[in-house]
Amino acid sequence: MHNNIKALILICGCLGVINNAYSMGVRSFVALPVEKGGAVARFTFEHTKKSDTLTSSAAYGISASQTLLFGLPYRLSPKINKPQGDLSVLYRQITYQEDTKLGTDRLALLGGAVIPTEKERKPATQLGFVFTHLKGRNEIDIDSLYQWGAGNRSDSGRYDIW
Repeated sequence: MHNNIKALILICGCLGVINNAYSMGVRSFVALPVEKGGAVARFTFEHTKKSDTLTSSAAYGISASQTLLFGLPYRLSPKINKPQGDLSVLYRQITYQEDTKLGTDRLALLGGAVIPTEKERKPATQLGFVFTHLKGRNEIDIDSLYQWGAGNRSDSGRYDIW
């Protein structure tokens, strides 16, 4: 199993991805289980060589296996006229879950859209997955999301392993 995880990390690391500061990254806690009627809010700060971005994220549990995820980034630097990014909306459906006394394995599919907050920007469709493996006190989450842009919005991909 250990070699399989290393291979998966290597494959994901080789993926060519495009980062777009106007849309929410996958780091939005897509693997977090949310109970029915439960809600979680989180703020993340991302610093890169080109910009600093604060993202507000929220999750709402529709059922034990269905969650709605929202994210809205706000660019702090460099100073620009329209710092607010586009609203990302994702639906997560857990398609496989195996719970044992020692841990859990869970696979969920993601689907949604990027809704522009400015007329100049175009929407995007999002599809992806998230996999969680928890055994004892050790956990690994792997998630990937691909966006198909419309008009002048480029296609992009994101992934996280944590």
